[in-house]
Amino acid sequence: MSQSTPASSAQTVFVTGAEGALGSAVVRRYLDAGCTVIATFFKEKPAEWRDQKRLIPIQMDVSSGESVRKAFSNASLPPIDGWVHCAGGFRFAMTDHISDEDLDFLINVNIRSAFVLARQLLPEMKRRNFGRIVFVSSRSTLQAS
Repeated sequence: MSQSTPASSAQTVFVTGAEGALGSAVVRRYLDAGCTVIATFFKEKPAEWRDQKRLIPIQMDVSSGESVRKAFSNASLPPIDGWVHCAGGFRFAMTDHISDEDLDFLINVNIRSAFVLARQLLPEMKRRNFGRIVFVSSRSTLQAS
């Protein structure tokens, strides 16, 4: 999409998986850069988020379309300029031993979540003719053990 938002304006970044090690580092980096950050959490808002200025916590299950729609409809959020998708998970098992439960978890948190959130965020980005999306993956996807 072409850039129609002035480069000097404060950006709003949506970060999924913000409770994790990588996601929390991404949140801190954007806050340090002066951005407003909308950060997702699954169960309980991290204590260190309580006094953060420019941080908007939002609870949701990123793999559930219903949870995502509900979270966005219940929150008064600024327009999102960028989305960094750090949500993900891992269950170690050999392919011939993985349980159906673990397989469902892996597909839902690592793949389904990306589509559910893109379906939510893209219409507004398209309407504004501006938006950036970054999908993050674990280094182990490139260097499996």
